[in-house]
Amino acid sequence: MRVGIIAEGPTDQRVIEAIIKGVVNGGEGPPIELLIRDVRPEPGGPGGWGLVFAALRQRQHEEALQHNDYLVIQIDTDVCELAGFDVQRREGGRELEEGELIDRVVARLKREMTPEFLDAHGDRLAFAIAVNELECWLLPLVYDNKKAAKTVGCFEALTQGLKEQKEPGLLQRDGNSKAPRRYQDVAAPLRKPKVLANAVAHSPSLQAFVDRLSALTTIHRLTPPPIAPQ
Repeated sequence: MRVGIIAEGPTDQRVIEAIIKGVVNGGEGPPIELLIRDVRPEPGGPGGWGLVFAALRQRQHEEALQHNDYLVIQIDTDVCELAGFDVQRREGGRELEEGELIDRVVARLKREMTPEFLDAHGDRLAFAIAVNELECWLLPLVYDNKKAAKTVGCFEALTQGLKEQKEPGLLQRDGNSKAPRRYQDVAAPLRKPKVLANAVAHSPSLQAFVDRLSALTTIHRLTPPPIAPQ
């Protein structure tokens, strides 16, 4: 089962990898050999939500599905109202519910894809839309109280939780950039299905992503789709 990832940055990729492994490890049926490929960003490449849209405009998703069975597209909603992202959080004087916001963001991402591609390959996509930061999905790994379900200030809360556990923080030694290896270590428990299930229980947006991955994994076990020759 070959899965490509288009993500905001390398730290997001490491978390998504752990979640994919947790889903595959927890599925019923014969074991699946899993191969995960980072489509964007490439190792050492820049990150940011704008580059996710740029990758889609450059049709990197089309190329990715020539070499992978499925493609995960990840983006956070913390700045979704900025120009270029263009997804509003409120409608008719009310705040959108998480499910509604996720649907709006997915629709916005699909606007960068052709109708022909979506008709032919839309069933091979999984959208990882974190409300509001991907760090929110990691909070149940360090908290067992109401903080585990936070959707605001998650990076700061996760950093504080790690500090209380006397664990290293999430930044590189320069103190300015996030450390992919630390995110990989912090997210590693999500590879265990029971740990992932607990995290899912605290986050509707993580639930939506895991449900989609679970459906694709079940389909793959039954009928592995053909892919282009390597």
